[in-house]
Amino acid sequence: MSTSPIEHVLVLMLENRSFDHMLGFSGITGSDAATGQPTGLTGTETNQYSGQSYSPLLTLAGPRSDAPLDLGTPADSGVSGCPPLDFGVESAPQPQPPPPVTRPDEPVNEGNLAGVLQSALRSDLALSPAATHSKILARFSTIKTRAEARQYADTVRQKLRAVRDNASLGS
Repeated sequence: MSTSPIEHVLVLMLENRSFDHMLGFSGITGSDAATGQPTGLTGTETNQYSGQSYSPLLTLAGPRSDAPLDLGTPADSGVSGCPPLDFGVESAPQPQPPPPVTRPDEPVNEGNLAGVLQSALRSDLALSPAATHSKILARFSTIKTRAEARQYADTVRQKLRAVRDNASLGS
């Protein structure tokens, strides 16, 4: 049994403004580690710009009562291939084919594609028997272009879909 008064630790990963909006008026007290000044918002904070004060905080006098209780049927967006969302659908939507590869002959070591490929490789190895790992790694090492990366990602996507389909059939 612990003697610490701390029972839970909650870690939130947000950008600064989100923290200010969510926790600024929380009543949590403390002091700034660098300055020793008390922390928390008072409700009188403003932003200064060109000698003018602007209040960044919006407060309501009370809870709103004009919010709808349910959402109506979504309107057609008018964009072809983009039907309105229907959250009442009982069956899972059919997967759509991925968009065509842009710049198919360019190398895979630009942007975040290398990271996406590493993630696909981890999934591929996790889904495959150990006896096939050397073959998978050999194939992976030959991927040089974005088009080859797409082919590999499609193969892994099919493996993942098959595993999910089998899992849903078993439940």
